[in-house]
Amino acid sequence: MRIKTIIFIVDGVFGIYAAALRAAYSVRAHMPDARICWFTSMPHYECALADEQHSLPPISPFKNKLIAALSMKSDKNLFLDADTFVVGRIDALFDMLEESDFAIGEDQQSDEFNSGVFSFNRRGSRLLSAALARLDLVAPQDLIRGNREQRVLSELICNDPAKNAVASVGTFDSLVFNLRPVMFENIDETGRRRASILHSYGLRQEIPAYFPWAQEEFEKADAFARLRLNATKATEGVVASTVNDIEKIIAHNPQCVESYLALASYLTAAGRRRDAIDVLDRSAAAHKTEPGKALFMKAKLHSELEDVEAAVIAAIEAFAETSGYEHPNIAGQHAAALSLAQDQYRCLDKTRVERPGWRDLGALLWEEAAQIPSISKAAVIAKAAVAQK
Repeated sequence: MRIKTIIFIVDGVFGIYAAALRAAYSVRAHMPDARICWFTSMPHYECALADEQHSLPPISPFKNKLIAALSMKSDKNLFLDADTFVVGRIDALFDMLEESDFAIGEDQQSDEFNSGVFSFNRRGSRLLSAALARLDLVAPQDLIRGNREQRVLSELICNDPAKNAVASVGTFDSLVFNLRPVMFENIDETGRRRASILHSYGLRQEIPAYFPWAQEEFEKADAFARLRLNATKATEGVVASTVNDIEKIIAHNPQCVESYLALASYLTAAGRRRDAIDVLDRSAAAHKTEPGKALFMKAKLHSELEDVEAAVIAAIEAFAETSGYEHPNIAGQHAAALSLAQDQYRCLDKTRVERPGWRDLGALLWEEAAQIPSISKAAVIAKAAVAQK
């Protein structure tokens, strides 16, 4: 019997690491004989459940996904995004490879296929190679959500003039094997019980609400994840060593924003919020795989530290940076940044509101159609007023 291999790539914020640990635990619960291959550029992102652990270069996660998948030698492979969670049998995704070389489901928020879950055999790797070749032609600063491996794979599948000349492609029911949060409310309980793979970063809140039958399993997975997370920051010595290791990775490629996000989120988890903010400031010149993410994280940290003015400014900068993007993740960050800026502005006392730029800023924040250039200009004036105090 051919080995069934499941691939995870884990980079970026500490929360993604936690999600991936839960995902690996869920795989072991439902596919105990599967081989788990774990890829990361972060030295502290380890997984005791993995059969193999591999290091990746600190580059775009969209390219690393393809690089990791292409390194597989087995003939039955399944890639799972780090924020997936298996709640049922998934053998069908491997069985499809008897008839097709590559299997993927449709995205539930766009007209693309969703690359968070896909299976492939050796011939199917040719499709991944073609996608990587296209990404190699994209400038690093342009590799962002909405212009990444998912779009390229979708174009290759849909626009192949010879139809399956590169690899034969089968499609599975994404409501079963890649259920996204946009559909959680739009299908009934019978439909939700059919799901075998959930795909969402917010499962801690969503499972009790929509999948209560999976709650006990999720809690066990979460307990496993928390044990590992706590071990990474058990002592000051461990924290210092981990920070030093991540700094070396940043030095290797200062343009990879994922490394900064990993360090900032790790420092936050270790209770060092000011240091995390400094790291996020340093990330400003890095290539942004997801615009606004670092700035929004910075705004949240300032909010937690009750540094209201800095939180308002950072949230507005995140709002401006995410303007004009259609991808749902970035659009969601755009709306969340404006909401955070409004919430924090309400916390300002009257003396602060009267300073240059701040009153104008307040008026603009509540316009029905927020004027980004005007808000940004007022934010610059407001920020200068803070610096002069």
